[in-house]
Amino acid sequence: MNRSILVKDYMILQPPKIRCSTPISEVIDTLIKNNVSGAAVVDEDNNVIGYVSEQDCIHHVLADSYYCESTTLVDSVMKEEVVTVTAKDNIIDLANRMQNNQPKHFPVVEGSKLVGFIRRSDILRALVNELDFCR
Repeated sequence: MNRSILVKDYMILQPPKIRCSTPISEVIDTLIKNNVSGAAVVDEDNNVIGYVSEQDCIHHVLADSYYCESTTLVDSVMKEEVVTVTAKDNIIDLANRMQNNQPKHFPVVEGSKLVGFIRRSDILRALVNELDFCR
């Protein structure tokens, strides 16, 4: 198998992103609209400062609906420790990391700026393409 399959060749170039202070209802709309289960949270300069997933939202939506409130903002739901990759990272190495229960999605950064997004399905596509090339 070719060891030079890079993230940049399979990443989503215009990834879904969430701005600070976004209400959870808008976060959920973004996730659904983009058919993803999570997204990077970015500041005004597009620096990744967090990550929010559908699962992160569920508890807060339940609590908000119980009390008929909708005041939860992404800032109180997001994870601040974000596992990121770079566009130059090797897909095979990333696939190996994902086998060890790493996240299913990774923000792709240059420095700390969001430049893309790669999902498990993108990695599978890369591996299948490589396998087809080997045949």
